[in-house]
Amino acid sequence: MVSGKPTYEDLEKKLGDLENEAHQRIKLMEELEAVQQDYSETTQQMEMAIERANQMAAEAEVANLEFSQIFNTVTDAIWVIDKQQKVLRINKAFSTMIQKNESEVIGRQCSEILNNPLCNSPACPMQAVMKTRKSLELDTDICTGNGQTTPFLLTATPFLGFEGKPMGILAIFKDITERKHMEAELQKANRELTRLTVIDGLTQIANRRHFDNTLQKEWNRMSRESDWLSLILCDVDFFKRYNDTNGHQMGDECLKQVALCIAENAKRSGDLAARYGGEEFAVILPGTDSAGAGVVAEKIRQGIENLKIPHVSSAVCPHVTLSLGVTSIKLPEDNASRESLLSLSDEALYLAKEQGRNRWIIKNSG
Repeated sequence: MVSGKPTYEDLEKKLGDLENEAHQRIKLMEELEAVQQDYSETTQQMEMAIERANQMAAEAEVANLEFSQIFNTVTDAIWVIDKQQKVLRINKAFSTMIQKNESEVIGRQCSEILNNPLCNSPACPMQAVMKTRKSLELDTDICTGNGQTTPFLLTATPFLGFEGKPMGILAIFKDITERKHMEAELQKANRELTRLTVIDGLTQIANRRHFDNTLQKEWNRMSRESDWLSLILCDVDFFKRYNDTNGHQMGDECLKQVALCIAENAKRSGDLAARYGGEEFAVILPGTDSAGAGVVAEKIRQGIENLKIPHVSSAVCPHVTLSLGVTSIKLPEDNASRESLLSLSDEALYLAKEQGRNRWIIKNSG
């Protein structure tokens, strides 16, 4: 500057300063516009996020409502417990099952609610599910709110958190009372069916099939144990005449009484009285020698005579009598067989008839 007047250089410098200031202002304006744009976009994104969050919350509320409705309309009892086996949630069916409301159940230990013998034991299904992280099913009896024990099918399943760690258990209790009744009826029917396959329909003692199977089984057992096996064959004396005189209905009643008497005199564990065919009966006596078999044979003969069943057509007595053939064998024995045992008993029975009936004869091998 000269004499108080700006020089050209001063003006040029001033213009430069103004130009720099202008550029800075422009740059600042651009930065402000960018910030405003970012803010606008961020605000828009936030608004969209909030809207989406609200939508998700609404959907979650609807889903939770739907879940609650389903949860409480399921007819099976359901509960949810946490890792500490405290009850988190129950449905209405569970509340009905134990006759307690939610406030009496939520937060309590599951063992306090069920009071089942499996609770707090090594066999506790809830502990098993938490330990193995696998579902399980089992039948168990639960004491319901009315004090009665009811059978249930328990299905317990672990539910996992986001990291795959078990968070608790969802358990379903299905009342299987009807199924258990059906199973019991089926078992009863099967037992009856099994009984019918081994029981003679008329006399209600063992049938011929059961006799054959038992004789084989006892033959093998006595052979292993080196013990006696005795067999008695019985025949009602002059039964054809009895039938012809009294009719088949009376004949059937006679056979029933004879069978019952024979069975009552051969009732040790292992003994078997069977209808051998027609009016013939057989008695298997495992672990019984000749002397013991003779005692049983006499008890049977005397028992039949004591029945005093009228038999006017008999050539022996005015009442029904029995002829018996007895054979005993000490097993194992060379050349002995079930067939030879039966054959010897049959021969003894024939001799009893030949010698006047109403008696028993023993015939052994050798």
